[in-house]
Amino acid sequence: MAPEPDAARGHDSAFARNGPTATAPAETPEAMADRLRRLEEQLAALHAHQTALPTYPLPRDAEPAGLSALVPTVSRMMMPAIRQLTRVGSVWDRFPFLTELRLMVKMYVDPKYRLSRIAQFGVPAVLGLMVVDYLFVDYFTFGLRVVTPVVERLLLVVLAVVLYKILAREAGRYADVLVYLSRYDKGRG
Repeated sequence: MAPEPDAARGHDSAFARNGPTATAPAETPEAMADRLRRLEEQLAALHAHQTALPTYPLPRDAEPAGLSALVPTVSRMMMPAIRQLTRVGSVWDRFPFLTELRLMVKMYVDPKYRLSRIAQFGVPAVLGLMVVDYLFVDYFTFGLRVVTPVVERLLLVVLAVVLYKILAREAGRYADVLVYLSRYDKGRG
């Protein structure tokens, strides 16, 4: 059963007939020179096409040449999305820390929201420890001039991080409650 001629190459496929060990049929020098000439022409045409492409970024009023003039450029197609992304929002949207700070303040003044036990007792305890640190750390370090400020600052930093973690966790919980209420509590006032 002989294989059909390969239409793309114009000759019998030796690989399909005899497997991977078969060699390609030998070409005459004229056919090889003709193939080489066609390959060089295609390469020159490709090079001419690539040098004719516009360089980017294009000036604002420049129109691209060739086929791309029929289709809007990607930058023109993307402009509505880019404008929406770069739209100036409120200050709260640009700085997530300020959003958290705003939520922290709102959760304390919202009468419908009940703080968790950690926030109810943890925040006053940490604030009290900060006051104790400020007032009495000098007595606990026996008045050593070098050690006292270092220990006091380290304790304040640790307590501030603990306070922020408690409040940030509670603000996240409050944000979840607000989303829940906006979704399921529409009819109630």
